[in-house]
Amino acid sequence: MVFVEIFGIDPYMLRQVSRDLTPKLAKICETDENSINFYAPEGLLVHNGVEQNAWNITIKVLMNYKYQIHRKEIIDLLVSSFSKIAIHITVAFTYHQKEEVYGFVNSDYPLFLTENNIVDEDDEEFEDDDVDDLDDVFSGNAFEGFEDKLK
Repeated sequence: MVFVEIFGIDPYMLRQVSRDLTPKLAKICETDENSINFYAPEGLLVHNGVEQNAWNITIKVLMNYKYQIHRKEIIDLLVSSFSKIAIHITVAFTYHQKEEVYGFVNSDYPLFLTENNIVDEDDEEFEDDDVDDLDDVFSGNAFEGFEDKLK
């Protein structure tokens, strides 16, 4: 497993970046693409009260200790990819042993959502019978008499 967490980027940018990086990172680590995951929290990277997003980013790589021999190649790949969207980049590694990671896969569902198996609610047809009768909607003053009760 290789888990890449990026602080200081717009998390929505990660979709395309991860599409490009996943096969390359899997090849470097000689592992399956299903073992590569990315995460970018929605938030601000701040230094001394000033937002640093897209100026400074920090990339944390959590991976099996056996991949540490590929550290230089991984750094080169990450820096070359993220330098297109950030000015300064820091990469930090955390390692674990294989037996320190546990997972459960529910065989009733696909392992990952893909563009082919995700349901897009915007594509669903609107059906009138999905809506309750609009005559049942209360259109009065819901707060009538409330101010009198507060006195």
